[in-house]
Amino acid sequence: MIKVLFFAQVRELLGTDSLTLDPQGLTRLKPFASS
Repeated sequence: MIKVLFFAQVRELLGTDSLTLDPQGLTRLKPFASS
């Protein structure tokens, strides 16, 4: 759960690059990254 929150913040800072680090995060956050 902590990792998801962490990558969520990193996603906003770095972009979609951080999503590749977390398979689950990628699936859950991908729609937001696309938009």
